[in-house]
Order: sequence, then C-alpha cells, then structure tokens
Amino acid sequence: MSIALRELKPPIDCKTLTVELVESSLFAVQDDINPIDDVRSSAEYRRALTPVFAKRLLSQITNCE
Repeated sequence: MSIALRELKPPIDCKTLTVELVESSLFAVQDDINPIDDVRSSAEYRRALTPVFAKRLLSQITNCE
C-alpha cells in the first residue's frame, strides 16, 4: 500500500476527507509509484493516470463524489 494512502486511516468518510487531504494524497501516490515502460504504455502515462485511479478508489470506498 502506498505511503500516502496509509496516512488515510479508517474511518474514511465524506466528512473527514478534505479537498486538501485528497489532493495531497493523490499527488503523493503519484510520487510514490515506480511504473514500468512497455509496449502498452509509457511510465509517464501510467504515472499521470495514478491520481485519477486513486481518486476513483477514494470515491468508491467512501461513497463520495
């Protein structure tokens, strides 16, 4: 698990998630990963998508939009 996501300890809900906390966590996750380059996509592209997928994950587990 990412260091950034470890900081978001349960319970995570819409009341405890602030915009600042979400934004800092999303970009910390991006810095925390080391994606590979291959024929399907570049490491740069994978790194750019990381905050998008992390935000979707947080939305799903907290039922927040």
